[in-house]
Amino acid sequence: MAMAILLTASLGSLFGPYCDDMKHALASQVKGEVVVPSDNGTYDEAIQQYAYTSMPEKLHPSGVVYVLNADDVKAAVQYAWLCDYLVTVRSGGHQYMGLSSCDSSEHKCMQIDLSNITTLSISDTTVRVGAGVSLLALYETLSQSGLFVSAGECATVHVGGHAQTGGYGFLSRSFGTLADHVVAFDIVLADGELHHITKPQSGGSRLSENDRLFWAVLGGGAGSWGVVTEYVIEAHKDSDYSQSTYYRCLVPWNSDVFADMVRAMDAVTSDAAWDTNHDEALWMSTMKTSPIGLNFVMFEGVWVGHDGKAFDNSTYTAFVNAVAGRGQCFAFSTTLSVAMAQYKTFRGAREFPTPYIKRSRASKATSLDE
Repeated sequence: MAMAILLTASLGSLFGPYCDDMKHALASQVKGEVVVPSDNGTYDEAIQQYAYTSMPEKLHPSGVVYVLNADDVKAAVQYAWLCDYLVTVRSGGHQYMGLSSCDSSEHKCMQIDLSNITTLSISDTTVRVGAGVSLLALYETLSQSGLFVSAGECATVHVGGHAQTGGYGFLSRSFGTLADHVVAFDIVLADGELHHITKPQSGGSRLSENDRLFWAVLGGGAGSWGVVTEYVIEAHKDSDYSQSTYYRCLVPWNSDVFADMVRAMDAVTSDAAWDTNHDEALWMSTMKTSPIGLNFVMFEGVWVGHDGKAFDNSTYTAFVNAVAGRGQCFAFSTTLSVAMAQYKTFRGAREFPTPYIKRSRASKATSLDE
């Protein structure tokens, strides 16, 4: 025991200056940029992400490492292990609680940024995609090949963290989540090595390390188990869904029209037939153009048309009737890849600058009439 303590103390003394200067230490080990607090304005820009306006005090890493490839990730993780840095991982920076960053005032910590790992290649329906690829870039590239996947709607969310938290989206009712499309991924674990993990095959009562890690990563929280650099996913073909249709109603906000649209949504989804209806995806949201701008209520729907089933416009008609001329509604045939890439991907600002504060409100109402 005494020898172990002495050895630890000796290593700490030996690597102290090396460990205290992340930027200099990693300069020869990673191809990407390393940004530290002494970089002044560059650092202030590097630490900005979605949650910053709500909790800026929590987003102050000891350094941000902009990795370019898996070798950069390996070097960063090995340095963090040697020098006792906590590691957080950011792909698109949309973790609402700021967990893709860290607070170095509590413990020195490194933020690994994956936004430059943008591999994107397609072979038939198999897609290899880097963790730093945005959903918009993924959808647009897939659409050029007549392919689509089910995932989220925000253009600037990146695949990296999205797939590890499920990846729920507009088409999930019909096709599952983005995680359901993943068949393999590459991940750097705490040992500082790159591992290729594949989707488990059915059968067998005991899970291998590969199998356990696959299921843990896809749902266990982004960055919890390691740093995923790339995914292999299986996409769907537009040509298999020839009856697909997109529809939308957009209405200026007022409480009456909102209540009517909520009642229409409730009536449609309360019908017993809805439980087995996997041909239709519905989405309703409210939005604001600026802190003092106009509010809107938007209803959207997609008809998938499994097995060539023709468009049933009854749901669309229910919302047209609910809007009752107070807004605009339209429906048209389109491929599902175009629906995702052009119509269902939100490209606006996700939040307004400080001092705008996000709020959540709950109601004790037990019916839509209260």
